[in-house]
Amino acid sequence: MPGSFVIQEPLAQSQQSYIRAPTERLFPSSQSSMAITYPLSQSVHDLGANFFFAKYSPDDGPFFSNYHAWLVKSYFGQGPNNVLRAVIEAVGMAGLSNVFYAPRVKSQCHAQYCTALISMQKALNNPVQAISDTTFMALILLAFFETVSFGNRDRYHHWAAHVRAGTAILELRGREQFLSERGGLLYVQFRSSILLFCMHEHVAVPNAMVKATFSFQTGALRQDWQHANIASPGSITEICIRVVNLWAGLKSQEATDPQAIRAIALELDWDLETWKAGLSPAWGYTVVHVPGAPHDVCFDGKKHIYPNLWIAEAWNYWRALRVLVNQITLQNEVRLTEPDDARMALACSIIQQLCNDICISTYSFKDTPRN
Repeated sequence: MPGSFVIQEPLAQSQQSYIRAPTERLFPSSQSSMAITYPLSQSVHDLGANFFFAKYSPDDGPFFSNYHAWLVKSYFGQGPNNVLRAVIEAVGMAGLSNVFYAPRVKSQCHAQYCTALISMQKALNNPVQAISDTTFMALILLAFFETVSFGNRDRYHHWAAHVRAGTAILELRGREQFLSERGGLLYVQFRSSILLFCMHEHVAVPNAMVKATFSFQTGALRQDWQHANIASPGSITEICIRVVNLWAGLKSQEATDPQAIRAIALELDWDLETWKAGLSPAWGYTVVHVPGAPHDVCFDGKKHIYPNLWIAEAWNYWRALRVLVNQITLQNEVRLTEPDDARMALACSIIQQLCNDICISTYSFKDTPRN
């Protein structure tokens, strides 16, 4: 039940480091090339919120505009326990402290994070609020906070706790969450965190994720997105689940037969190629050659032009999956008594090309909220 969830965070830990500092000015270190040299009229909480909406909330095109508008409206909501407002400010303040190397803002962002945790616990204790869009979004952002403010590996366990809590809420939200576009977007936004968690922990994808993916794939919402060229014809998430499960089997040594592993890896690589072949022309991109351009502008003298950033991210998702599958192929071939040298050479070539393409694609993300 929602009331059984507990957010584990040492609220009393280092309380002195969380004491609020004056908010009139940020104090960038001399290490930073960016500086704020004028008094700030806004509170650091307002600055954090502004930074969040400018950098972490895309508003590009009609697909994200409604989502962005909902986040803004939710932030200004006057409810008794606005957990989303607290975590939006915490994430924005964390990002702000990174950009301007502002230790005082960093300590304040952790104080606001603790406030968000208290609000989250209240939300999870309420059966209705626990499965709401705002609570689910807040859980997603709590996990995101850990990636933005990451200081040492000890924080990984806090990120993992948020992902586990979000997975439980995903299951409680059921098929009904896919009756709205926002519910589908929240699932899409969160699923990569679940898959990444499984990769880190070397565990199979949980049933909650499998069931949610099936509900999404077979629902009307994804069909509407396919017709609008927002969703791809094939399911790359279904392939990713199989890749993660294979990875878990290898790490746990449940999968030990090199011939069987080779067959599974080849099938996965083929399915990824099939996914690419099934894309409509609207998902295509253009390679532009820019001779003599510096690497920090155009890697290898090239840049990709995508229809939008949503499609650019999907391509990189596909590339990363193929890199992993071909890495599995390489690791497996060396275990065979008669490794296939040609297959290994092909896998190396594929990995190099895909990694190059990922580097080239970064041009498309410059000066965007996804930068």
